[in-house]
Amino acid sequence: MKLPWNQKQEIEELQQEKKELQEKIEALEEDKESFKERFRAEKERRSKLSTQKQEAEEKINKLEQKIQNQGTSRDDSTDMEGQEIEKISFKQGKRILNKLRSIESPENDLLTIYSPQTVRRLSDQQGLKSSISKENFEFLSDDKGFAAFMDEDFLQVKFKMRAFFKPKWVVSDSFDASKIFSFVEKKKKWAAVSAGETTIFEEKDGEILVREEVSSRVDSKQKKGGFSQGRFERKRQEQIDEHLELVEEKIDEDTLLVGEKSLCKKLPGDFLGGFDGDRGSVDALYNFRLVLK
Repeated sequence: MKLPWNQKQEIEELQQEKKELQEKIEALEEDKESFKERFRAEKERRSKLSTQKQEAEEKINKLEQKIQNQGTSRDDSTDMEGQEIEKISFKQGKRILNKLRSIESPENDLLTIYSPQTVRRLSDQQGLKSSISKENFEFLSDDKGFAAFMDEDFLQVKFKMRAFFKPKWVVSDSFDASKIFSFVEKKKKWAAVSAGETTIFEEKDGEILVREEVSSRVDSKQKKGGFSQGRFERKRQEQIDEHLELVEEKIDEDTLLVGEKSLCKKLPGDFLGGFDGDRGSVDALYNFRLVLK
């Protein structure tokens, strides 16, 4: 049997144990609240960083499109080596090309160059270098996506456009604009691609024959109280993929793709650069620019 004083001691020990356990519970509750607060703060931080990432990606896409549209130039601004680049309309471009191909020289000294990449990628680059002055070669260097029409005496023109042609250079009694005109005058299908909004054109010689819009819902920013940031990003990517599937049903390998590079690379067709939505449809598709020395 337990003696009274032993029972009293046991009660005191139990009370002390209860007190210690209560203190542990309170400490754990404090830790729990601290962890919850840290979790909320981390969740908010991740959400903020994810939003900043999305905004940065959107800015990068816009800058990439601008670079693809304009090469290294800006509207009516100086390009490398002080060259002036001017955006011109499709109709202006055709008029200029018609004038250029009407020029003839009995001395067979008119040079035409098609350069989808830099002239340093052309075959027989040394032969080209020997055919023109050092100054004129520098006028051509470090640029791409152009046809050049040059005469050593009076004319040096770079006609920038979509790089749809193969590299070539030739010296003749006239300028050769046939590659450009054969491309312009044939019926073509274009797709101006962006997330959620894609326009498909059938076009021939600057005339839009068919225009079709492919629209899908693609969320741009996370709403408060909605999905977690990770789930939101996965959902948004699913929406983009679904949009691209709809686009893919309406195009083929011969379609000319312009717009967001990362999206165009997932589609069949030939990617030709960005799409300037501020220009008229035909002007934006061809993206003609003129560089005069």
